[in-house]
Amino acid sequence: MRGWRTALTERRVIWGGGVLLLLALASFAAPVVTALFRLDPDAVDLYHRLELPSLVHPLGTDEIGRDLLYRLLTGGRVSLLVGIVAACAAAGFGTAIGLIAGYRGGRLDAALMRLTDGMIALPLLPLLVVLAALDLKKLGLPASLIDSEAISLYRIIILVAFVGWTTVARIVRGATLSLKARDFIRAAHALGASGPRIMLVHILPNLASPIIVATTLAVGEIILLESVLSFLGVGVAPPIASWGNMLTGAQETIQLAPQLALYPGLLIFITVIACNFLGDGLQDALDPRGNTRRT
Repeated sequence: MRGWRTALTERRVIWGGGVLLLLALASFAAPVVTALFRLDPDAVDLYHRLELPSLVHPLGTDEIGRDLLYRLLTGGRVSLLVGIVAACAAAGFGTAIGLIAGYRGGRLDAALMRLTDGMIALPLLPLLVVLAALDLKKLGLPASLIDSEAISLYRIIILVAFVGWTTVARIVRGATLSLKARDFIRAAHALGASGPRIMLVHILPNLASPIIVATTLAVGEIILLESVLSFLGVGVAPPIASWGNMLTGAQETIQLAPQLALYPGLLIFITVIACNFLGDGLQDALDPRGNTRRT
């Protein structure tokens, strides 16, 4: 508890968490605001394309006349959703792999860690580009799912979670090996507790801090990765907005309207920096050795 109280007073945690909370509230409240004022921010208006900021459009309009502010907030909702969901999914899978490998040991540990090392050795961006370009029809998925607008969103979350679990797996394995030698685990063995119960009840709760820190740091990395893939045209596909595909759409008009690239790029930068601040602050505050030095 002392570590969490320290975290809540850590300056980087306050600033990073505050910025992320502000972005999340603004992004997820945007549809409510437009519904209240009966606005249609997705309406195409070619007569008012690339307009400068005004009272009607606070940040101007994009290349086909849509409100830029609303597009940024919608893109933020998608980018944050991808980052949080993919990071949590990767953390869950990595935790399972690391916990089993660290507790069971032996050949199973060796096999799982060689699998982890193999995933780490793969070139991440080229691998994701190739996987994202696969024809989903050949995988036997339902046509209704393949033709849906959100399929690109689901695909990018699954792909990023598929390759993003390795860091958490290695952290959890190392911590599990350390905890397995502790007296309270030996006592649980002596009392006849089963392996699954020891892992879930006695070891896993003690891994909460490193898992939370690793997941927080992963959110920023995943948002940046999603933006890169969307910018390359294999991430979140239009008409769904994300900061990455907004940068793609701004390429052709960057000389006429540089703000179309400036705003999403700036928001990506701020979000990633805020995630890193939050993760670093939590890591320092929840590190027992760091707490010992402070006291």
